[in-house]
This record gives sequence, structure tokens and C-alpha cells, in this order.
Amino acid sequence: MGFETTHQTPPTKIKKVREWGDDPLGHYVKKYPGVPIGKLRLINYPLVSALQEKGLLQYLPKSSQRFKGMSGEEVVALAKKLFPGMPRDHIRKNDKSLYQVLANKKVLHQIPLAEKPWGDDPLGYCEKTRVRQHDIS
Repeated sequence: MGFETTHQTPPTKIKKVREWGDDPLGHYVKKYPGVPIGKLRLINYPLVSALQEKGLLQYLPKSSQRFKGMSGEEVVALAKKLFPGMPRDHIRKNDKSLYQVLANKKVLHQIPLAEKPWGDDPLGYCEKTRVRQHDIS
């Protein structure tokens, strides 16, 4: 009984061709204009890596320019237009940069808080919903 050996060649590395080819900055300008680095990193990390390798990150905005030059009242109007009737917690969860601008411009108080189940009477709410000690035993 003889041993048979087969020679397998190691797999060759296949270079993946990216959709941006040799021009990651051109691809960014076409597909993601104005998107800041942090957000682009979440959307398309390989593109950020390619831009970094070529030393092109300096051409991307570091933060969103959406609110540049807007007054506090204009930002509030935009928030109310984008999230009509929604409380500020909803804005914080869905558009963190808008929430941050509202806070930085000190106009967050113009966006309503979420309705609390106790309304104006937290003590009465506690009385109604509290589990009595003798109910537990």
C-alpha cells in the first residue's frame, strides 16, 4: 500500500477591485457629497481607508455643515419641519447632530418633552400604580 501525495497550489490572493478604482475622492464627491468623515466611516469604511491611504481625508468635512450659518430659530423651524409633533427625545435618537445643534444654540427648550404618564400629578400617579405591601404577601 503506497502513499499518494497530491500537490495543491496555495490559493492566490485576488485583488478586489473597488467601485472607485484609482479615484476614491472622485467617488466620494459623486456618491457622498458633504458627508463628514465619521458618518462616512459608518457607511463605507473601505472608502475611508482608501482615502486615508492616499492622504485625501483632509478634503472631507470633519463635521456636518448642514446647520452652518443657521440661527437658533431656523434650526428649531427645521427640527419641527423634519419631526412634526415629535418630542426632543425622538430627535435625539433619530438625528443626533440636529439635537446637538439645538442644545449648543440653547434652543432645545423650544422642542417639547415627551408626555409623561403621570401628567402634572406624579404623586397621584404613584398612588394609583403603587403595589400595596399587603398585595405582595
